[in-house]
Amino acid sequence: MTRSTTTTAAIPYIGKNDYAHALADYDQAIKLDRTFALAYFNRGTAYREHGEADRALADLDMAIKLDPNYGPAYGNRARIFRDKGERARALADFGKSLQLMPNNDRDAYARANMYFDDHDYPRALEDYDRAIKANASYAGVFNARCVTRAILGQLQEALADCEQSLRMRPGDPYTLDSRALTYLKLGNLDAAIADYDAALSAKPELDSALYGRGLAKRKKGDADGAERDIAAAKAVNAGIADLFARYGVQ
Repeated sequence: MTRSTTTTAAIPYIGKNDYAHALADYDQAIKLDRTFALAYFNRGTAYREHGEADRALADLDMAIKLDPNYGPAYGNRARIFRDKGERARALADFGKSLQLMPNNDRDAYARANMYFDDHDYPRALEDYDRAIKANASYAGVFNARCVTRAILGQLQEALADCEQSLRMRPGDPYTLDSRALTYLKLGNLDAAIADYDAALSAKPELDSALYGRGLAKRKKGDADGAERDIAAAKAVNAGIADLFARYGVQ
């Protein structure tokens, strides 16, 4: 069996979550050729998906050493660094991956989420744009861009993204929450409350929906309802008020 055949044979095992057989095939491929970057990449990816981060990192390091232009290896190594809290190294690897593969929607989306978590919303928006341009088939990216645009004050564009996300994934509570935030920033309080109600019907402890609905109720003069929602939100997430302040809503 050649190295390519051995590596290909492992793919059905990965699809069935049969990591033991997949890893055995990758081990065999590497024994046949210690310079086979793809086998190290595949084994490292399998290790990562199986929660063995250190082994995964060692294999991805080797794949990159053997092929310094191996874009997917940088992307998967970036995910390990991200999950280990090494954000600078993760961003550097995502950057290298996207330099080598500019249309890699998965890595653009992953890096955008990192920028969003860092409150770097302009850079997050650039990467969400890149991800959608490369692959417009995933509702989650439209929702992410919706909330990012809402935070940045691009409210009509945000509504368009949320509408697209809901067409692709009707009734999604997270997208309803994002659209509600957009309506809240637009001053359309009734529409905001309706979306928050719908989001909370599907996910009753969604902290951002509780807090946003509380703010909308307060603006409508429902002080008691506002305080109940805000207290419930803070019970789930003590930092929710600071988060909304970053969004420009208080």
